[in-house]
Amino acid sequence: MHFLPDSAPLGCRIEGPHVHVRRRLNSNHAYAKSRQSRWIPVEVGTITLYAEYRYERDEIPEAQTATWCSSTSSAARTSCSV
Repeated sequence: MHFLPDSAPLGCRIEGPHVHVRRRLNSNHAYAKSRQSRWIPVEVGTITLYAEYRYERDEIPEAQTATWCSSTSSAARTSCSV
């Protein structure tokens, strides 16, 4: 996830906030995602929701060792959860 307007200092050439979607092999030996890795632009509302999620998550001691975020998106709203 690159939510900065310019992520070039992080080594990313894509402009604007975005999420990288990488193809990978799951533990059940099935591929996840599409055949090709890609990136998806992120809207300001999604960044705001993610920031709120992080503030809430940082208050949960057990969450400090988790390394992932599962997100769900619909036309009505987008949310992240552990």
